[in-house]
Amino acid sequence: MAIAIDMVVEAPDAFTAAAIAKINNMSVGRGDFHKAIVKICESDTPIADLHLKLMFLKTGHFLPKSLLDQPTTDEVLESLTEEQATKIAADKGGRVTAENHCVTAKLVFKLWAKHVYTGKTFSQEQIENLFPEYKERLQLYGKCCDETGKAVRNLDEYKKYRSTPHQFRPRGLKSDGAQKKAKQAFAKKRDDAKKAEEAAVNKKKDDKAGEKN
Repeated sequence: MAIAIDMVVEAPDAFTAAAIAKINNMSVGRGDFHKAIVKICESDTPIADLHLKLMFLKTGHFLPKSLLDQPTTDEVLESLTEEQATKIAADKGGRVTAENHCVTAKLVFKLWAKHVYTGKTFSQEQIENLFPEYKERLQLYGKCCDETGKAVRNLDEYKKYRSTPHQFRPRGLKSDGAQKKAKQAFAKKRDDAKKAEEAAVNKKKDDKAGEKN
């Protein structure tokens, strides 16, 4: 799978990358999004269609432009339909949530430093939309920091941010029980969808049996 991730990252455009991902059964739940970011952060060369590649690796879908320009929140992921977005990932079942596609703040900073601040292949707005759970921190980087994370401008704003408590775990998820609730809601939706599918299959069997009688 490492070879497939390399091929996706190095693909000349997002469409080729999506085809490679689909052929190789790349998955959201298996951590391919995280692995791709690690690869991207190690690269010293510009990555073609970086925003589009990261968006489909995170969501598992090739999204329309209307959804590319807004934060990829759980609400957006849960509202996706096959008419809106082409499924790329091999994951089965319900929609993915922030629990299985989030990455560490440290890795997000590396991506910002190399491809927003230095490389200019990714815009500030794009990375904030890709990681809405880190929006405040990313805005701080953009306003105050250099590629090493050192505050070099707007120092008063930097000090104000640092003095304010921010309730986030290392992976960016709020520590007020939201993670557990999101997991329970996701599991319920998955189970409900499975029951509905089974009910439809059983009804079809019953209808056929009735026709024979």
